[in-house]
Amino acid sequence: MVGVRVLSRLLGVTATVSALLAAGLAAPAAGQLPTVDVKPQFDLKLGKRVARTSARNATLTGSIGHTLAAYSDKPSIVSGGSLLLPRGLTFHGGSFPTCGRRLMLDEFGVDRCSERSIVGRPKSTARAFDGASAVVDGFTDADYVFVNGGPRRIFAFTTIFAPAIVQEPVKFDLRKRQGRKWSYRVDFRFPEILRIVAGIPVVLRSVDVALDGIGQAPGYVTFDRRCPKRGYLVYRARLTFLHGDGTTTESGRRGRLICRR
Repeated sequence: MVGVRVLSRLLGVTATVSALLAAGLAAPAAGQLPTVDVKPQFDLKLGKRVARTSARNATLTGSIGHTLAAYSDKPSIVSGGSLLLPRGLTFHGGSFPTCGRRLMLDEFGVDRCSERSIVGRPKSTARAFDGASAVVDGFTDADYVFVNGGPRRIFAFTTIFAPAIVQEPVKFDLRKRQGRKWSYRVDFRFPEILRIVAGIPVVLRSVDVALDGIGQAPGYVTFDRRCPKRGYLVYRARLTFLHGDGTTTESGRRGRLICRR
């Protein structure tokens, strides 16, 4: 556990997003839906060309952040979301070692996983709230280590450090898409153990992603097209929110995937 904590703090890719809630913010009136502003931001860095192919190794990094007011005097929690990724991106999880949930949940965390199964290390922050929507202990780190789960799955081994230390893998399911626009739909859902810690709701300020197909895991992610002259590709990001009164809402936005060589 200590090894995971130290290593992810040292090697994490930090994505800073505007704060989710402010102390003293008034809750909307009963029956009024909260205002949600989803703020995705992703970069695609292109590396060396893969031998005997037109593809290049690639690193996909970024975050889906948001701003959201308190609802019904209780915080709204990010329960999951999805990404639609542009054509040209390919994940090669079938060619890399895997690490399963059971092994990750032993006392050593991901330290016993094959080093080649570790494919990225971003870092996020969260806020914990009591029943009156007041901040408890300010911000807490929420460290992710992305681990290969096979050709159709990636795990984000997540550690939350306050109000108690909790570790649990978040499953990201990859589904190939047919057609000319999207390459994958990526769906994820945060288990309850990461949403309610020691009886206190923990609200992630952003969902951060780091899939390093250049340095950490060369060849794990490839891109087989030219970066457009405009300098970006289009993707879609969506988050699902669970509100204090038990209702759920979704909010999403198109984003620009900036291409970098």
